[in-house]
Amino acid sequence: MVTVGLLGKLLFRVDGTCAEDGYCMPNIEEEIATKASSGYRVLERIDSNQVSPF
Repeated sequence: MVTVGLLGKLLFRVDGTCAEDGYCMPNIEEEIATKASSGYRVLERIDSNQVSPF
């Protein structure tokens, strides 16, 4: 399955704390997402530092 947005495939670079079926929020200043109680739902972990959000 490939997530597609208006600009194509969407992947977030993460700090390793985001888990599938959890939530993450990107930090604009650090350009990396981290685990959050709300935000973007994580559909799939691609590798240790990338996830596919919903």
